[in-house]
Amino acid sequence: MEKTILKDRIILIDADHADAVAADLRSNFKRMLGREIPAADMASWLVCCALDAGWKTEQGEVQVVFVHSAACSKLSHFLPANLEKEVDGQAFRDDKLGEFLLSAVTEEDINAGKPLFVQCVQALVEDKKKRSVVLVPDMARYGDLLDEQLAADRQFEVTLLSMQPHSANGVNHVLTGFGLMHAMGIRPEEFD
Repeated sequence: MEKTILKDRIILIDADHADAVAADLRSNFKRMLGREIPAADMASWLVCCALDAGWKTEQGEVQVVFVHSAACSKLSHFLPANLEKEVDGQAFRDDKLGEFLLSAVTEEDINAGKPLFVQCVQALVEDKKKRSVVLVPDMARYGDLLDEQLAADRQFEVTLLSMQPHSANGVNHVLTGFGLMHAMGIRPEEFD
């Protein structure tokens, strides 16, 4: 964990949850718009996540960590899809925000106690380093545990991306659906 997350700007994603949200959006918008909705462009979505956090200019590298179950090593609703072969160890550059360094870690069944996503946040809290962090968690699965970590004395600012409004102390909440819609090529004028 400590070797994976080192940067001042971090996006931590529960990949299983993100893929489920993308599946719901694709299904609902296919019905609403009467057309096929493509898989989300991962790079486009990650740039949207950074912009949702208020990152405006290049301030160094962005570390993106996908936490996923062994059953979800391939995402069905994103491109690229294979976390182990196409995402882990890769990078891309955005002209305004800088280089995004991608990694994927598997939540093994042998991890006892807290889910790995919550353990990652706990490690950031304990590190006491000033950072800006974007979290894309599964609040239904471990939201209470995550809230406990976010209530701790932490040095980093948090933007929480989820589909349901969430209020926690000192956490900026943004609906993740808008960024995903953009990454799927859904345009606002389609709703006129």
